[in-house]
Amino acid sequence: MAGLAKEVVKGLEQTGLVNVKLFQFAETLPQNVLEMMHAPPKDESVPIYTVDAMKEADAYIFGFPTRFGTLPGQVKSFIDSLGGLWVAGALLGKMYGVFFGSGSQGGGMETTPLSFIINATHLGMIYVPIGPNKAVGTYEKTVGGSAYGPGVLSGPDGSKPANVEENEAAVNHGAYFAKVVAKYNRE
Repeated sequence: MAGLAKEVVKGLEQTGLVNVKLFQFAETLPQNVLEMMHAPPKDESVPIYTVDAMKEADAYIFGFPTRFGTLPGQVKSFIDSLGGLWVAGALLGKMYGVFFGSGSQGGGMETTPLSFIINATHLGMIYVPIGPNKAVGTYEKTVGGSAYGPGVLSGPDGSKPANVEENEAAVNHGAYFAKVVAKYNRE
């Protein structure tokens, strides 16, 4: 997931249209559970996402692994902390996109972003999907992602890095997202 996040950032930055800040969700699981899941260590150089950071941003691209076809608890815990922003209408009209990772093809490449859309809709946010891409148009090899966003099929232990097509989709989505956000915020 960290590799795919860097590709999304590359796409965002290459447009020169948006300022990019990278954050990570706070960990909610105990260390022994993370070890059993083969979870990679957190990158200490990337700050933890906070409600205040969410309030300050104009748009967001969220990345997360699937957990049984839906959002991981860390993301759901963060969303649950946004009640004050919801009450204030602070996220109305703010754009977002998603990218995700799964251990297998049937692991939630569509259900995970759909479960996030439900939460973001209640917050009044505007979704910017990736649309047609190689993940939905390639038959010669297995490629992660869907029309909802770029993705990586990371294998059962999460160790498989994104392939060329998955990275390309991430860069393309970042660039497309930046252009949509810049155009929307100009008007």
